[in-house]
Amino acid sequence: MLMEVQVDSLTPFQYLLAWDNTTTSHYRYSPQTPFGPKSEFSSPWNAILKPQEDSTQPWTYQEDRQVALVELHNVTQGSYACANGGQCTRPDTCACAKGWIGFDCRTPVCDIGYFEPNQNTFVDGINTESELAAFEPYMYMGRDVFPRLDPFVGYSNPSFATWVERFVNSSAVERRLEEKGGRQYMALSNNSGVSDSGGGAGQGGYSCSIRAVTEWESFRAGYIHEHPNFYSKYMSGRAEGDGGVQHSWWQDMGWEPTHFKTDPLQLSNDDLNMSMPATAMATVFVYTDKGYLRAGVWKRTGAPWTKGACIIEFQRVCDDPNKVEEVWSISPDTLVQDTDLAFRPRIEYDDKRAYPVGAWSIEGGQCVDHVHRGCFNNSTCVAPGLCRCGAGWLDSSVIDSVYRLSTGAQLHVSSTCSLLGEERNFTNLHELKEAVNGIVESDDSSITCSQIRHAIELVETHGELALKYKDCSVPVCDRKCLHHGNCTSPNTCTCEKGWTGIDCSVPLCAQQCSNGGQCIAPDTCFCPQWENEFRDGRGVPRALPNGPVQTVESRSASSSA
Repeated sequence: MLMEVQVDSLTPFQYLLAWDNTTTSHYRYSPQTPFGPKSEFSSPWNAILKPQEDSTQPWTYQEDRQVALVELHNVTQGSYACANGGQCTRPDTCACAKGWIGFDCRTPVCDIGYFEPNQNTFVDGINTESELAAFEPYMYMGRDVFPRLDPFVGYSNPSFATWVERFVNSSAVERRLEEKGGRQYMALSNNSGVSDSGGGAGQGGYSCSIRAVTEWESFRAGYIHEHPNFYSKYMSGRAEGDGGVQHSWWQDMGWEPTHFKTDPLQLSNDDLNMSMPATAMATVFVYTDKGYLRAGVWKRTGAPWTKGACIIEFQRVCDDPNKVEEVWSISPDTLVQDTDLAFRPRIEYDDKRAYPVGAWSIEGGQCVDHVHRGCFNNSTCVAPGLCRCGAGWLDSSVIDSVYRLSTGAQLHVSSTCSLLGEERNFTNLHELKEAVNGIVESDDSSITCSQIRHAIELVETHGELALKYKDCSVPVCDRKCLHHGNCTSPNTCTCEKGWTGIDCSVPLCAQQCSNGGQCIAPDTCFCPQWENEFRDGRGVPRALPNGPVQTVESRSASSSA
């Protein structure tokens, strides 16, 4: 439809040209185009410029309007979209729906991992001057990282420079570069609607750690297990009491030791500085009657579980793998430390058009920012509440599949569980257990027989509660930990008291099993034995004084005589 506007108004509409009834081109702000007094062919509205019938003076005119071509559309304008149910609540501000965060609501929330709902920043760390240098060796994993930022300086909810337009009056626009951002990202209030203020509630954010989270080191519960053979592998390096041996080599990670090892209860003659002849055998003095105490035991220091240095990274994954490079000029395998700096569009303007860099386009499909280290044990949050577990940790999809099998669903196991042979379908848990029982493998695939075996144990032990272990907190050991040992980290058994070895198959004895004896169980020697019929001498042939050989029978006869 046609709409008249002031002659000097600045608008985004096309204007009608009086002379030939054509229109101006499409511009962000069309050049001022007053509707003229004349047309190529005479029209009733033409201005009267000289005396003529039925007209009076004056024979002048003044251009007093522009005629705009307008259509009414209900559209949201912007350089990026608020994805996954988010709403644009004010300029350049998305309020995200439940399960999503970030400036454009493309970052999934894994509250079973390191998502902190009350955190004021999108990402956080220990924010020390040494954090980047300490953590840098663990960031790259063979990938490019962009941008590379220093947490101490700040790299979350950043301020950014952008061009801003304001109308000075109806006919002029002012453009200038302004600092924006620097504030907490918003979420929809109660995840159902916008708050009265229009801004919503704070989103929360991620704060990660690369140390182990298991039932023996529980992050949320603050529990650290104490057992003679258990210690955290994530402690600042130091020499322990067992002869100055160092069991952990981490430096500058901010992990105060949670365990220490006691002094051993066995000493050699070298330890005691005893001078011995060169030909003498080494002597070990044992000061306990419990074998597991000989080399010392692990005890709690009382220090709490702390996250330490860790930097969250993101990987934008789109339906079309080429979209990241085409839109944002970033390689699809690149990890970014801040989605805002990497993916927020930057736009310059003039009256004719906008010049965007990184403006969102529906072409290439949707995108999700996978959160590296957003889940426990170096695992990745790939969708709301869904973790893709790191190497050596039981994958959530395996637990799901095995649990469904226990409830009557069918399970298809591919050849990634290589020693099963060809792909197979299973209809019950017992059938699957028999198939993978006893298989030991080292497989780089995501679903191995070891993973299936661990999932079976969880489901058999916990039933439906096994689903709570979908947080990547269950380590996988290719070998079964024997004699009540536990798999406490990938391919690492923590043995019960009295046992040692990679699979807890080696017993410990306090005493030395001498004369060819063997330690066969904790503090239990098996001594070599052999048949012996001559303990009292009977049955041993020997000569009598008169010469005949004495036997048992002759000896009995002599006695009776």
